[in-house]
Amino acid sequence: MREPKVVVGFSGNLEFLVHLDGPHHSEKADLRSFEERIGGTSVNLGFSLGALGVPAHLIITTGMDKRADYIQEALKRHSLSHTMLSCRVETSFGYVRIALGGQRGIDSYKTAYARFPAAEVAEIVRRESPTAVVATGCTIEEEPLISAMFSAAPNDCICVLNPRESLCRDRGVLQRLLEYADILCINEGEYEARAGRDSRSSTDFYLQVLHGQGPEIIIVTKAGQGALISDRSGRSFHVEAYRAGEVVDETGAGDAFLAGFLREFLLGRDLHDCAEVARRVAGIKVTKLGGSNVATSEEINKHCNSITAVW
Repeated sequence: MREPKVVVGFSGNLEFLVHLDGPHHSEKADLRSFEERIGGTSVNLGFSLGALGVPAHLIITTGMDKRADYIQEALKRHSLSHTMLSCRVETSFGYVRIALGGQRGIDSYKTAYARFPAAEVAEIVRRESPTAVVATGCTIEEEPLISAMFSAAPNDCICVLNPRESLCRDRGVLQRLLEYADILCINEGEYEARAGRDSRSSTDFYLQVLHGQGPEIIIVTKAGQGALISDRSGRSFHVEAYRAGEVVDETGAGDAFLAGFLREFLLGRDLHDCAEVARRVAGIKVTKLGGSNVATSEEINKHCNSITAVW
């Protein structure tokens, strides 16, 4: 068995974390602190995989906006192996998180891609020769990039699709991509967007419909309610959310869950063991504010060392 190595694309962005002091509904509040950091689903996944000891190479699509340089410098500071690909427009996501008396809000903006560097994506995947490729946080516009990533993956490589709701709503695009996918990871909102009126059917029935389109494994994350794991044989089970401490921010919990699950899956673990590690890594993540503020290797060892069959 080859040592695990993962190529992840394509979502990378800036995350601005603002802490305010003041009443919940006050017109004015004192600025206690301001943080600027990198985030995005691929970055979050890269951080978590690193803490789990799995090397990851990030493919980040960006544009001509000035802050793209900051993203690249931040990736270098954190020693994240990466390639930045330009789409020749302003593409970087910017998230603003406001923490005020325990309440948080999110605003974001992203422009459409103007050029798809699919050939460059395929070249990077072939060069890295990974054991898994993950297309995460992907929109419908990124279909050419995802297809290029999956098509260039080695024959024994695990292909993982973690799409956004906009991609799930387009059944034609999603079905084309599912033909490549070994693992589909979606949240409840994305599952319902894909199922549409079919969501009224039994969950087990509809999961088998999705399995029939390609994926061997389907993960449906349910925020504070844990996750549902299903395989093509018809076996499915639910895992409860893990409580590592007070829940502060659930953003990035799905990325952390996927990282923990994928690490164990690539080592040949049983699905129950994969899910057990995954829920603990996600449970640590939600005790921290910010999507990219993930579990450390020390925290993972502390919370996972009781899983003797795995850790």
